[in-house]
Amino acid sequence: FFQAEDGILDVAVTGLQTCALPILLGVALTVALLAALYALGGFVLLPWYAQRELSQIVAEKLQRKAQVDEIKFNPFTLTLEAKNFSLKEHDGRPLVSFKHALIDLEWRALLHRAVVFGEIRLDAPSLHVEIGQDGQLNLAALAGASAHEQPAGAKPQETKAAPLPRFAIHELHIEHGAIAIDDQRTGYKNLFEDLAIKLSSLSTYDDAKGPYALSARTPGGATLKWKGEASVAPLAASGTLAIEHSALPELQPFVKNFVNAAITDGRLNVELPYRIAVAGGKPELKISGGKFSVESLALTADGATAPAFKLAALNIDDIALDLAARSASIGSISIDAPELKAQRDENGVIDLAGLLVPRTPDTAAAPWQIAIANVALNAGSVALDDRVSGLAPALKDIALKASDITGDFSKTVPFEISAAIVSGGTLGARGKLAAAGAVDAQVNGTAIALAPLQPLLARYANAALSSGEAAFSGTLKTGQKKAALTYAGSASINNVQINDQTGVPLIGINQGRLGFITDIPLDKIEATLRPMLQGE
Repeated sequence: FFQAEDGILDVAVTGLQTCALPILLGVALTVALLAALYALGGFVLLPWYAQRELSQIVAEKLQRKAQVDEIKFNPFTLTLEAKNFSLKEHDGRPLVSFKHALIDLEWRALLHRAVVFGEIRLDAPSLHVEIGQDGQLNLAALAGASAHEQPAGAKPQETKAAPLPRFAIHELHIEHGAIAIDDQRTGYKNLFEDLAIKLSSLSTYDDAKGPYALSARTPGGATLKWKGEASVAPLAASGTLAIEHSALPELQPFVKNFVNAAITDGRLNVELPYRIAVAGGKPELKISGGKFSVESLALTADGATAPAFKLAALNIDDIALDLAARSASIGSISIDAPELKAQRDENGVIDLAGLLVPRTPDTAAAPWQIAIANVALNAGSVALDDRVSGLAPALKDIALKASDITGDFSKTVPFEISAAIVSGGTLGARGKLAAAGAVDAQVNGTAIALAPLQPLLARYANAALSSGEAAFSGTLKTGQKKAALTYAGSASINNVQINDQTGVPLIGINQGRLGFITDIPLDKIEATLRPMLQGE
């Protein structure tokens, strides 16, 4: 019985196997054929079609020229490679190019219903940014060229802000990049080379923050370093932007809008820890703990051969800024060895009078709130060559300290200043600077040489001031109700010797000292000194 059943079962199984075998073979052949077609389409047809149609699509959509030497695609790993791509203007000017690109699209993108890039690599990309005389950006023109055109006479449709596309980039690597900038409005040109960017975990469908890093250098020796974290949803970024050893002459096209002079030397260093976000549709920018420094600055007035202003170093520390609140603060400003040289020609024109370009202040905008905790100036010098009066006053070893400087003119600013007179003597002042330039300070001068005043004396007397010193010490106030200038203190002159043209002594004062309080209107001082300095 069992043998019979076993025989029947064997026959049934054998029959089933005989029927199923063609089906299985058919399924296998179908799968193999589909896989072959998929591989053929991915490995061969898709790259061939993309490479063939690329130039035509770009010409129609962007009105530009595109070329690529090779495109490869792996349909199983979803990896795309392209070599020697270039996008150019019709006249051959370059826009975008790269030597090699690798894009790895992950299959799990289907689970997230988003485009997920496992890795994007660009080798030797090049970007040419050009701003025309009309302010038009060449890259913005690409977006305009690709926009859909409406039929003639059609009313413009209202557009609503579209949500960001869902995508994620797990790793982005850019190496040996270059960005060329050509601003035809200002004449500014620069090239950032050896650009390197690393970014990871950037996504639009979650709020995870991804770290990023960027570095680049210019032919002038400047280095750019940018690192931090960024998120797309919500749109925010924080990090530090640093510029090191940037050649200041490269920024001349921007400086000419403010001064009629050329930057002939100098290096710039900037470090800005920042946070950027968009809240309620409004951008927010905050900077905290920033640093700014300048080294070996030289500024030469237009038409001059020697620098009118030189600076050994300028350091600004603890910079804070809040764009939304329109407030800024600085912990300290240190100025080392500033040197200013000026000349007044025979017509009474000072060469530095036209150094600053006149600008109209924007009165419509809300004022900024500024606060500077400390300012220090060391080893400064000032020199004036007056061709009208014949005087050549000069100061050296200028030192200045000030604190608590704000935009609130109702508050006083304490200050201390001292200087050495090149021809002999010292000057000093210590006090407070109040609103509208009012000063209340203790002033002093010691061993001030009088002989350099000889050109003034020669205009009024046929005599020579061969020697003499002056000194003073007292309190100086300006902006008082009774008089514009009030001085209370003493003054003295010593060892004054005035000779005739042959050297015979005419007047001699060994020592003279006065103690007095006087009120002197500033307009009378100007009325008295102007004719003397003008040589009248």
